[in-house]
Amino acid sequence: MRYALLRNGELASGTSGCGTQKEPTLTKSAHVTRMLLTTLAVVLGAACERASGTDASSEGPHTGPSGAADAGECDPHVRVGRFELQTYKETAIIQGNVHTAPSPLARLEEVSAQGGCALVRQQRFFCDPRCAADEVCGPGDACITRPRPRSVGEVTVQGLGEDLRLLPVEPGFVYFDTSRPKSAIEAGEPVWLEASGGDMDVEPIELGVVGIAALHVSTGMTLVVAHGAPLDVAWDAAVAEHDAEIVLRLQVDQHGGTPASVVCRFEDTGSGIVPAGILAKFLDLGITGFPNATITRLVASRTPGAEDCVDFVASASLEIGLSVDNVTPCHSDADCPPGQTCNKQIEICE
Repeated sequence: MRYALLRNGELASGTSGCGTQKEPTLTKSAHVTRMLLTTLAVVLGAACERASGTDASSEGPHTGPSGAADAGECDPHVRVGRFELQTYKETAIIQGNVHTAPSPLARLEEVSAQGGCALVRQQRFFCDPRCAADEVCGPGDACITRPRPRSVGEVTVQGLGEDLRLLPVEPGFVYFDTSRPKSAIEAGEPVWLEASGGDMDVEPIELGVVGIAALHVSTGMTLVVAHGAPLDVAWDAAVAEHDAEIVLRLQVDQHGGTPASVVCRFEDTGSGIVPAGILAKFLDLGITGFPNATITRLVASRTPGAEDCVDFVASASLEIGLSVDNVTPCHSDADCPPGQTCNKQIEICE
């Protein structure tokens, strides 16, 4: 059940009862009225779901004001734009941009997948002769028109206090704001993003997310990866988000010989396991430099349709330590154990 249940500033017909309802469209109305009625709709829906034994937090995206959004992030192969709600120290950050086409650099090759985790690496293309200045080498080793940044008009963000109205900044038609404090983001509370549409062929965008709670890793701030062993990860599960997920990214080849990563997506239940088989293939691709890991709690919505996707992501991230068993990264010989020296080219003790 979704709760974009307002029409002309009123609860849609039948929303006070239980059962499946057609999702009506919400037209522009006063912000406060809409937010209050949305809250009432959620409460009524939750009551119905408790009676029926279903769980509201596991169903449907948190839609924008019109309800015209799908849950989750865009597929990178079709993503043309992204807006993000993040925090840095005590500041809330809104940023984003949109391009004319998906970037070939965003394409990832999936080498292996298991248990919610995937071993991926960036696809590489080679074009001969070289592409023109306004082109880029893409799939099939063919030159394609280089994606260009574009305006999507005025962007309005609601749910962080007073409405924010952002205009794109050149170069790059970048949208950016740091005027709100971190405290403006309330975990579980809705945040809407609407773009009026800029170029003649750009459709308006309406997306919604909820505020994300801070992330705390309970397995410690350093993870240890070993051949033949799974990796257990634990964090403090959130209770306020709807449809939040945890994304874990591991990187051990910092010098790009085989630019691969392990990316795992877990439900926000408090724990996840990276399978031993995926880790073994990952480590076999090569280890250079200082490994790192990032864990992110996020919730996202995206524009509907199979092409030209734009998403809105609210996230809270932590960079955590990552080490590989029996491998010592280094800057100099002083970092190495007795009997080993630092290979400064790959920053590994040998």
